[in-house]
Amino acid sequence: MSPHLIGWLLVPASLGGMAWELNKLRLSRATAKWKRVPCTIASIKTSEEGSGLSGEAQFKVEASYSYRVGGKEYRSTKVSNGHSEFLSRAEAAKLTAGIPAKGACFAYVNPDDPQDAVLVAGADTSIYQQLALIVGLLGLGIFLVMT
Repeated sequence: MSPHLIGWLLVPASLGGMAWELNKLRLSRATAKWKRVPCTIASIKTSEEGSGLSGEAQFKVEASYSYRVGGKEYRSTKVSNGHSEFLSRAEAAKLTAGIPAKGACFAYVNPDDPQDAVLVAGADTSIYQQLALIVGLLGLGIFLVMT
């Protein structure tokens, strides 16, 4: 496969990945302004998903919790609007820090849609790392197209 063709494949793939990650960043940053409400954690667990390209183990954080808004009870499994899959052990530990395995905690609820809630508000650093990688791939793709 020619470098020129590889460049033509990398550019749209990178632009798609960038749009995906920028949307995740927008959603994650929006949660910082959401309403903080008491919730009850039924379970939260970190499980190994396999290994990445480097051979390092990757983890997924899963949760189940309930909360009340306007007298109505809701249930959610969303940990954050950022990444909660394909995490390193340290990233998974950082994501779950401060969240009890069971019992009382707080959730952040979307004021426009009370069914939408997360346990961890704000953007995590993995989104910025993904964006940096995608910008690098986009640059490489443009370079290969131009040569």
